[in-house]
Amino acid sequence: MVINKNISWITPNYFLDTDIYVMRYLPEYFQVSWIITKKKDERLDYNSLIDEIGKKDNITIEIYELDGKRYGIKGFIYDLKLMMKLRNADVVYLPSSLPFILPFMIMFLKRKRLIVPIHNVRTPKGGSHYYINKIGTAISTNYFRNYVTFSQSQHDLLLSINPKANVLYAPFMLKDYGEASVRRINNLITFLCFGNIRRYKRIDILIEAAQKAFEITSVKFRVIIAGKCENWEDYQKHIKYPGLFDLRIQRVNDEDIPNLFEECDYFVTPYQDVAQSGSLIVGINYNKPIIASRLEAFEEYVEDGESGFLIRPANLEDLTKVMIQILKEHHNIYEKLKAGQKKMISEKFDDKIIVSKYVDFISGIAK
Repeated sequence: MVINKNISWITPNYFLDTDIYVMRYLPEYFQVSWIITKKKDERLDYNSLIDEIGKKDNITIEIYELDGKRYGIKGFIYDLKLMMKLRNADVVYLPSSLPFILPFMIMFLKRKRLIVPIHNVRTPKGGSHYYINKIGTAISTNYFRNYVTFSQSQHDLLLSINPKANVLYAPFMLKDYGEASVRRINNLITFLCFGNIRRYKRIDILIEAAQKAFEITSVKFRVIIAGKCENWEDYQKHIKYPGLFDLRIQRVNDEDIPNLFEECDYFVTPYQDVAQSGSLIVGINYNKPIIASRLEAFEEYVEDGESGFLIRPANLEDLTKVMIQILKEHHNIYEKLKAGQKKMISEKFDDKIIVSKYVDFISGIAK
């Protein structure tokens, strides 16, 4: 049943993989104006799914492009024009991460009808533009009233900062990029780390742990490291055994993701810090047991020894021990870990439950 309320939902291109799965359902409940923002020279993924959603009733889709620099005068005008598009909506869903958008949100939009999604209530150390993001997040989390968070830990943290806030916790929907188009031919136990490579993800720890595990066990295995990196030479210098590593240091296209997960057995995230991880959700979707740091964002989805393994954050000793255990016991433990993960998926990632959270939350604000 469609509620007679108009929702303007803004999705920056870099959050498209979060919002698009929810957008499959929202036009069943609201009149939706969906605006996807991007730079003119940026690639837009999910084109076929966007086209499919656009055929639904009760939704209009606009790809709103910036031809110029985000932090220049064209970026200022771009964000101001975007703000003018939102004046007549009953509810506005708008992240505060675009360069000029936060002050415009404060100046032009009513807090009571604005929903602000917060991916990182606490800015991870080692991320890009750390201090700028930290200041912007501090303002956002204290000023607005209605928020969406994507993990229980971030929900609780936001409420501790802003106790009077109206905060929804809605887990990420599973990120499914389709079926693999090739069959796996390599039977070596394979560990995968994929996604944009940042300092806080501690890929150096993964490299060192893999090499120590190889030295101790003499077991042949493979580590795939796939993702865009601006300073790969800092990691390359750690590699003593090139034959252990399958390096794909470039942007991973969406169409390549199913084949990437077809090639691996375990997904590894030895981060030193994180608020949440989209790549982790992809790994869960493809039912790959996770080796993750013992951080709140990961502990929600990984039960140590049952659906994966937890290590101390960025801890070389712990990761080495887990990799050695896997190399010795893989054939005895693998199916049990996959079954444990499937059980967790059935409990936490039901689309209907997640969508109902959004619908109830938006309806309450619209009224």
